[in-house]
Amino acid sequence: MSQFSAEIKIDNLTNEKCCHFKNSILNIDNKNFNLLVPNNYFSNLPKQIYLKSSPEEPLILKKIENYEENTKNITCLNGIWVIISKYVSTNAGHVLGDEVFAIWQALSVFNLQNKDINIITNNYDIHIQQYKCLTKNKLFSFEEFKNKYFKFENLIVGMSRNGYALGFTNLKNDSRLLKNRASYLPDFTNTVNKFREHTFKIFDINNTNINNKIKTILILDKDEKVADHKCKLYEINNIINFLKEKYNNYNIKKICWNGMSIKDQVNEIAFADIIISLPGSDLMNCIFLNPKSYIICPNRFYKNGKKENSNEIDIWFRHTHKCLEITDVTIVYKDNKLYSKINDLNMLFRIIDNIINNNI
Repeated sequence: MSQFSAEIKIDNLTNEKCCHFKNSILNIDNKNFNLLVPNNYFSNLPKQIYLKSSPEEPLILKKIENYEENTKNITCLNGIWVIISKYVSTNAGHVLGDEVFAIWQALSVFNLQNKDINIITNNYDIHIQQYKCLTKNKLFSFEEFKNKYFKFENLIVGMSRNGYALGFTNLKNDSRLLKNRASYLPDFTNTVNKFREHTFKIFDINNTNINNKIKTILILDKDEKVADHKCKLYEINNIINFLKEKYNNYNIKKICWNGMSIKDQVNEIAFADIIISLPGSDLMNCIFLNPKSYIICPNRFYKNGKKENSNEIDIWFRHTHKCLEITDVTIVYKDNKLYSKINDLNMLFRIIDNIINNNI
């Protein structure tokens, strides 16, 4: 019988753990998540490990005597298994950044990123489709494992320092810097690039064709009916019409991610040369954007008039892509909708001109 073993990575900043267990026993009862481990290992292991990208919902480690004898009749699930609980299941960007990418980083820690994986999650929202960026296998629910015992050949848990929102944050002073990432994580840019390549393979996207395609500018249009932040780009159709007239050899498209399959979303973003979007979850798909492409991001507004730049760029994309933010914007209310207006559209067009003419 294969023996239990554990590989634990501990973050120097927060003491949070990312773990790879071999031949461990998982039990999910009505209230708790329990991991049964041999008695002789117990004293050297953490007593709990968090199941999500924030320090909540712990997996509790419990010791068991005569481990091999008492567990020999428990069904063993072979392969690589990941268990993760939802972070913000109604927000596609957070699912991608704080659940899907958190898993990818954990797999990278243990050099398992190229393996076929199985995912167990309690994210039952529409945005669970984001997980399909990682695997073609069935997505398993917590309910399928409740009040049962299963042995896992390989089980990955502990994502609390691997996600987007908290991954770059120093919890002591709220600063967001690359050096604040968990100390056990591999190089960020390389990890992002490998994630993009992995997703392309999952969806059979041939990225060798990227350089032979028609040039594309995507303008992301938020669906305010489902968005937490309702601000939209003002005069977006006028911007699109101008670009179509000026760059008739370019494919100019307005895109709304809501209702689109994740495979189609990845296809759209993979072949874009320029992305124009306000800050927010819509931008998170730029993880699939060619690193040679550009992101143009005007600031957005809250209802109270507060102006905000892009957390997505600040935390992620300034490290991986070419990003240009536009701060000269004005808040506009029209037809009970909130807009961010670029005060000088000619400045936007000059930026695009400079990108197209390789002057940036």
